[in-house]
Order: sequence, then C-alpha cells, then structure tokens
Amino acid sequence: MQTDILKTKEYADLLAKYQSLRERYEIGELEELFASFLKMLAVDNVEVPDFYTSDLVQSLHQLAAAGKVGSDELLEELHNQLMIYYPQFMGHLQQFSGMLNLHNMNICMLSRLHFHPSEIATLLDLTPQTITNRRARMLAHVFHKSVSTSRFEDVMLRL
Repeated sequence: MQTDILKTKEYADLLAKYQSLRERYEIGELEELFASFLKMLAVDNVEVPDFYTSDLVQSLHQLAAAGKVGSDELLEELHNQLMIYYPQFMGHLQQFSGMLNLHNMNICMLSRLHFHPSEIATLLDLTPQTITNRRARMLAHVFHKSVSTSRFEDVMLRL
C-alpha cells in the first residue's frame, strides 16, 4: 500500500515536470523524463501520438513526398528517438540484429510509425517491390509469421 502511494506521488511529480518542460520546449530533457515515466509505469507498446507528429517524423514524410532519400543522420536520429519512445520495440529488434541488416531494421522502424511502403522505398532508395520482398522474407524467416505482407505493420506494432 505504501508503495502505491509513493508511485502515485512520483507519477504526479513526473507528470507535473513533464508538462512544465513541454511548455518551455526543453525537448532533450523532456525525452529523458518521458522515458523514465514509461519505465516507472512499466507500460509496453504505449502509443505516443506526439511522436507521430514530431518534427523528425514529419520531415521524413516530407522527404518521401518530395521523392528524396533519407539521410543516414536522420535515420540514425529516428533510431535514437525510437529507443526513447519505444524501448520494448527496439529491444525486440535488437534481438534480431544478427538477422536484420540496416535497411531491414529501417523498414521495421518506419513501418512501426505507419509509413507506407512507397514512402519507405523512397527514403531508403529502394524500389517498392524490394520493400515488399524484404517484408515478406522478414515475416517468414525472422519473425516466423505466416501472414500477408499487408499485415507487416501490425506485426511491428505488436513487437
């Protein structure tokens, strides 16, 4: 019972600090705080709507719409942000790191964020057919799922 009270106070304190930081736009500290917040709650697969509309994700969508390839720096930043916002998902991907090359890892991360296969193909400088083929191979050989590639995003959301 005492632990529940402490967690409730800790939760309230973290939430207040989160809201205060958000108002002041101290994003780096905010991201660290949010990661602590998720760990404290032990929440798996929490969806973070703000991340979907973050500048990083929006800039990747804009690049894809303009037909431009995503830079290594942007994709590395995406990886770092996903480690903060979706640590369990990224942990699962790390377990498969011996079976996933960099392009396949990026396909998984972008799929998790609801990027369309055509956007992923553009960002990674691959063809849409290559994305479809890689998703099919990953489903069968890495994730051991026998579902349509159209369900790939669902598999990523459940990791």
